[in-house]
Amino acid sequence: QLPIGCQHAIKLLACIGSKCDDSILISFMCQGRGVEGKLNMTAGKNDTENNAQFSILDYAIDEGLLKREGSTYMFAHDRIQHAAYSLIPESDQGRMHRHIGRLILEHTQDEMLDHVLFVVVDQLNRGQKFITKEKDRMELATLNLKAGEKAMSLAVFISSASYLKAGIDLLCNDHWEICYDLSLQLHNLYVEAEYCNGHFEEVGHAAGVVIKQARSFEDKLRIFATLIKSLAAQNKLHDTMQIGFDVLRELGVQCPSPLPDKSVAARDIMKTSMALKNKSKDEFLNYHEMNEGSMTAAMKFLQILLNSSFIAKQEYLPLIIDQMMQLTLHHGICKESCAALGYLSFL
Repeated sequence: QLPIGCQHAIKLLACIGSKCDDSILISFMCQGRGVEGKLNMTAGKNDTENNAQFSILDYAIDEGLLKREGSTYMFAHDRIQHAAYSLIPESDQGRMHRHIGRLILEHTQDEMLDHVLFVVVDQLNRGQKFITKEKDRMELATLNLKAGEKAMSLAVFISSASYLKAGIDLLCNDHWEICYDLSLQLHNLYVEAEYCNGHFEEVGHAAGVVIKQARSFEDKLRIFATLIKSLAAQNKLHDTMQIGFDVLRELGVQCPSPLPDKSVAARDIMKTSMALKNKSKDEFLNYHEMNEGSMTAAMKFLQILLNSSFIAKQEYLPLIIDQMMQLTLHHGICKESCAALGYLSFL
């Protein structure tokens, strides 16, 4: 029979998962009894009390229930963690997760939040049904956005989509009016995460929401870029080109439709090549940088279309390359210009 304090500590640890670093445990271990044990522990415990709280876990280590490696406590087996978690009444589990998440958040300095972000957001998400204040829901939605961004940067796309979807679900009914920027960021990143996951149907659905709700064409550009890449990945090249050209027209770049005759396209690309050859190496290397926002955006979309057309729609290559080089010559050089030059050498 383990001491009551040890039993309680194991339950708290089970809420976190199969293992937890003591730097996180210290944030809630001494105060976590307020929910499950109904013990009103006070804040601001000193180091002696914290050490005593950790020493209570030694009983579980001696019994073979826990192991400690360095600063990390872990359950000896997943079934032990599941058994410990099952000792918490179902009605208290969500509330306990939220309490743990709040304690960790409150006792973590802002500059250290990134180190415990996933733990905090996981706990708060599991207790989100107990959040009643709209302000707290928006705070958790923002934390889910941060967690989704971090997961994306680590290429953990499934987790990223999960965090971002949780953030979207936390938004109020009229969120596009009340918290427009947060809504737009969550949806944009969610669409990108689901594109990386290959969930193209969800990409189309979520992209449609943004296209309908966005307040300006500029706010739709990021979602259009992901949608076009998603269509290309599904080999829907006609739709890819059509939407891409529509976006370019809105940005002020006219793409001829239907495609010009091959001889016309060849003449145009040769004309552009000659214009480049007439520039010296130093003149080109010192060319001014493109700084017009709409043209920079157009170059990004042209590169997306360029990559797609190279795979399956090569008849579009001369047109797209010529457009990119014309924009470069008239508006300045950008990183997408390098791709156009590379493809031009291929032709």
